[in-house]
Amino acid sequence: FHISHSFEAFARPQVPDSRLEQFAHDPTRYGPKLRNTWMDKRAIDTKTMLSLCWNQALIAKLAAEAENIVQNTEDERFGSDAVDWKGLFRERLSKVALDVVTARPQEGET
Repeated sequence: FHISHSFEAFARPQVPDSRLEQFAHDPTRYGPKLRNTWMDKRAIDTKTMLSLCWNQALIAKLAAEAENIVQNTEDERFGSDAVDWKGLFRERLSKVALDVVTARPQEGET
């Protein structure tokens, strides 16, 4: 996301409309990438934001990459316990989504 802290996410652009259209037609080719990716911020609350198709694909992509890294690491630095990678990334992105939602102007603010 090119951010140092999750609260900076509200200032970053969201996934463009044109990319979401492409994603709807070909999710494999036009889905979220690991580097320089976006979050879909078109939701009024964090629960809805996390349930958006783009964000679900982003969570799955990040979880798959984490699983791949762990599986291909020959030493035991990650331990042997099963990890719910999707759950961990969903939790992390929920904090980002909360920062995005709370950073928006509230009713009556200018």
